[in-house]
Amino acid sequence: MQAVAHEHAGHSLETKLAAARQVKYMGQPVLNDGGTSRAGIGGEAGVACPCTVFAGLDLHGPVSSTCCYCCAGHLRFHYQIALGLPLATRAVLSSSLESDATRPCRFVYEIMGEESHTLISGGHGRPVRDRCRCR
Repeated sequence: MQAVAHEHAGHSLETKLAAARQVKYMGQPVLNDGGTSRAGIGGEAGVACPCTVFAGLDLHGPVSSTCCYCCAGHLRFHYQIALGLPLATRAVLSSSLESDATRPCRFVYEIMGEESHTLISGGHGRPVRDRCRCR
């Protein structure tokens, strides 16, 4: 994501997001009309949770999406580098963990800065502001 930030410094938000989509495992962020963006791993179907914290664990049933704010923060960190703008995690829309791998992971970020946008991402995995220290 540092390469995206460096190579696209001064470019539009849309251009930076297009470049970020080319980076493997970064959730495919895209701005939609109305200042929102959608991205994800797993398309419309579910995927196994890609979070390394849960890798190899024999989970019996769904796990609270609260755990997914860690992955949301991880993606937010990388998006902030690529976009050169601060982000705030707003919500976990859906989670592989919470849905027992039947839904994809989706996160919502507010893009702070000169323009106000909402970025919806599906990453290694939603409207409540994240107060996590991992920003």
